[in-house]
Amino acid sequence: MALGKIINKQAAPGWALPLKDGRVLAHEALIKTAAVGPLLNDDDGFSFELEGFLAKALELADAEGTC
Repeated sequence: MALGKIINKQAAPGWALPLKDGRVLAHEALIKTAAVGPLLNDDDGFSFELEGFLAKALELADAEGTC
């Protein structure tokens, strides 16, 4: 759900591609980051701190040799 918030807000440009049918293609690094990233408990449920989340995704993508 926390990753969905980032994608729905289009806060990860270049990392997620919305399709016309409503589905979203997400880079594998986003999924891996969501699995290890710390969750914040906020008024709207759980979320990720955006800058740290995207920095970790970039780190994981670099480790895989893809961007």
